[in-house]
Amino acid sequence: MASKLIERSLIYLAKKLNIDLLSHAHIQIGIAGYNDFDHTGEKKILEFLAKRDIHFDTIFDVGANDGSYSLMLSKIFPNAAIHAFEPVPATFKAAEAELQGTNNVILHQFGLYRENCLLDIYNDLENPNSQISSVYADGLKEFYAVNELQQTKIEVKTLDSFVAHEGINCIDFIKIDVEGAELSVLQGASAMIARDSLRIVQFEFNDFNISSRTFIKDFYKTLNGYRFFRITSQGLVNMHSYTTNHEVFKYQNILAVHPAVPGFETDENIPF
Repeated sequence: MASKLIERSLIYLAKKLNIDLLSHAHIQIGIAGYNDFDHTGEKKILEFLAKRDIHFDTIFDVGANDGSYSLMLSKIFPNAAIHAFEPVPATFKAAEAELQGTNNVILHQFGLYRENCLLDIYNDLENPNSQISSVYADGLKEFYAVNELQQTKIEVKTLDSFVAHEGINCIDFIKIDVEGAELSVLQGASAMIARDSLRIVQFEFNDFNISSRTFIKDFYKTLNGYRFFRITSQGLVNMHSYTTNHEVFKYQNILAVHPAVPGFETDENIPF
């Protein structure tokens, strides 16, 4: 009874003070908290994983952008072979400069997708140095107020065809940040997933998924049996089984862990 009274009082005060309780609640569970790697929890989750009894021999950074994430991976996992994929020419050059001197990062100037082909990718013509590029032009216009688009033709390959060519049997950790095309990358990894050879998957989910018409449910289906967590600066929020409450099209990073990976067999949240 007392808790209900407190709840009503807090809601009343929030309305009076014009506080957006929904946005505040989202931030508490790792949604709409876009910031640097420290504040999003992206650095902390890597440090957390590095301390676990898990071997990290092969790591993929899909959507390497300016190379800063790959550089962080290189420092935290110095003994891992890290493959970074960045298809946009100008951004690839920035990544090359950022990763100069690293000895365990291999940078590839093509993307990963559901098929081997050429794709059109778009970014802001008025701000060509913008780090946001997407194959979904409407997402850039609707959600990022981009007026004029710069179109670039890029090469993409399936993850399955790439690992077959390179002789890679298992990927211990893969980060996918490709502005709405994350599911397409996983669709191109169907053979690896079927062989239980994709151990830990981190992917971004945001408003671009409206443009690509992909849902959290699609990831649960594609990564069937994986344990899903939302990454925050404080730890991992257990997402449990799929519900429609997960369908929030705002910036978030999600960790999907194969059931064979030890240390994640819990119904609770996992603090860092």
